[in-house]
Amino acid sequence: MLERLDELGWKQVHLAEKMNVSKQQVSKWVKGSENFTLDTLVRLSEVLGVDLIVVAPK
Repeated sequence: MLERLDELGWKQVHLAEKMNVSKQQVSKWVKGSENFTLDTLVRLSEVLGVDLIVVAPK
């Protein structure tokens, strides 16, 4: 996540604004102190423009 923020030239506060969450919430994600929900991963994928969930074909 931090690498992608750097690529975009964003601070954590910018991601918080885009995600409509507190900057403290983003800090918890970055530190790994809170698990992601599937909804959060989907939204992060959209906001950051990256694939975070990839389903391998059978």
